Amino acid sequence: MPDDVAKGMVSGYIVEVKDSSSKNTKLNSNAITAAYSSCKNKQVSWCGVSPWGAKIWCYFQKIDWCFNGAKVTSKTRTRWGEIYYPFWSWKNMDSSESGGVGSSYYRAYTVGEFKYCVLTYGCLQYKYPRIDITVYGDGTSKYTAGCG
Repeated sequence: MPDDVAKGMVSGYIVEVKDSSSKNTKLNSNAITAAYSSCKNKQVSWCGVSPWGAKIWCYFQKIDWCFNGAKVTSKTRTRWGEIYYPFWSWKNMDSSESGGVGSSYYRAYTVGEFKYCVLTYGCLQYKYPRIDITVYGDGTSKYTAGCG
């Protein structure tokens, strides 16, 4: 296999996590102890890298959620892939969700498929990154990520 084709092969992975939050919003001014809602987001990416450390592709999942200290009050989930090297393509493969608005948590799991196909050589590599994020009504969150 020529060096220029081999350069596109994934030889390692990196995971990146981003968190942010917004200001508290007063929900009920009539209550003796006013209820407050805060909002945050959690974004996790799993990236395939080349032997020299350059990103070849990344798979992302992001959850934006609001919470009142006990329950999730709103949530939005986005998942996508990005390609940084020629001949790679991607698609969403599998997904599941549990919990949600009115619950103490919201969990979203996703799996993508990335494949490296060069016309002369066919498909040389398949990768299946997975990201599992759980967010809670108290504003905390956790995640796992991996690749098969």
